[in-house]
Amino acid sequence: MIMKDKMSKQNFHIIAHRGACYDAPENILSAVKLAWEQKADAIEVDVQLTKDGYLVLMHDLNTLRTTGVDKLLKEQTLAELRALDAGSWKGSQWENEPVPTLEEIIETVPAAKKIYIEIKGVPACLTELKKVIDNSHLKNDQIIMVDFDLNNLIQAKKMFPGLIILWNFEYDRPLTEESSKIIFSEILGKADKAGMDGINLEVCDYIDAALVKKADELNLSCSVWSVNNPGQARFFKKIGIIGLTTDRPGWMRKQLENK
Repeated sequence: MIMKDKMSKQNFHIIAHRGACYDAPENILSAVKLAWEQKADAIEVDVQLTKDGYLVLMHDLNTLRTTGVDKLLKEQTLAELRALDAGSWKGSQWENEPVPTLEEIIETVPAAKKIYIEIKGVPACLTELKKVIDNSHLKNDQIIMVDFDLNNLIQAKKMFPGLIILWNFEYDRPLTEESSKIIFSEILGKADKAGMDGINLEVCDYIDAALVKKADELNLSCSVWSVNNPGQARFFKKIGIIGLTTDRPGWMRKQLENK
């Protein structure tokens, strides 16, 4: 049996979604630096592999939405991607900010802070990711790996036995109270069998204390994404959700402090 790292023993933490993506362009260096300035406990970034084998930050498989240039990321070299403007779509103050490498982002992570690395695309990312992590200054407990593909995560757990591995889960619509009970039971069962350390659930109205309790009994932590409603955030923190991903880390922290 694969041993699990007990993430639930850690304190509740606020995770900046793609950096502070409400206030800055997602998945660029400025958004990540702003997240740290806003006192995020962690950042979440999307990682993909370029044509020539580098890990870069981008959510979409296509570069169009955030650069204005219609290209498949996996068909571009690092140099070609770095030549694109990944910032001005959000505002002129970020004009010509490039697509960053994962190494650049890791260099910004302070001691005692965390980085959630969401693997996008092919399992080949894992080989390069191991090189990057092994050459970084980060400790194992600062790195959390997430993916929607459970098979990728099973492989990642074998390659990174010291890291916390979470299964990202997005629901098929529509979700009802009845179907949510079945889905949550299936998620927990599959995550436990696969040796995951926790689940990272898309936010919905049916996440409750009973779910968190069942997860805890299986030694699985519970995190949620993406939460921009303070009322929801307070509820999730109260029931024992360990990680809360939000587009507005600084603002959300203030809302939680001002009950």
